[in-house]
Amino acid sequence: LQNPARSPFQDSPDLIIVLGHQLQDNGSPSIDLLSRLKAALTLSYKFKKPMFLLSGKGAIANFSEAEVMAKWLQERGIKKEIILCETKSMSTIENARFTEPMLQSLVFPNISLVTSATHIERATRIFLSHLGEFYSFTSYAAEDILN
Repeated sequence: LQNPARSPFQDSPDLIIVLGHQLQDNGSPSIDLLSRLKAALTLSYKFKKPMFLLSGKGAIANFSEAEVMAKWLQERGIKKEIILCETKSMSTIENARFTEPMLQSLVFPNISLVTSATHIERATRIFLSHLGEFYSFTSYAAEDILN
């Protein structure tokens, strides 16, 4: 396992997992979610344009956080072919639980998790408990990448 408290840009991820965050009432990304997306996009440009796994259902009817994130990334030039969406999870535990089987048939030895600074420690613990023994796993707080 890698130390989850890494400074930005130390590892080249094959996959970037972005955790959802509550959408605005109109289905658009919240400020926190935009921060996570901008950080993930920055990581993808810094490295060899890894794939994305976007995780989250959310509580706003007719909108999935993962699908809203995918649309946002596609509007910024990320091809839909490199975006995977997990659209069932309603919590961080479910993010990890529902992401794990999606990864089993794919080869992503280096995974980066992007979330908010206030969420990073808890999300890292949960994801390491689900994925840590199988993958090289690094967590990034969006604010650390953008600042």
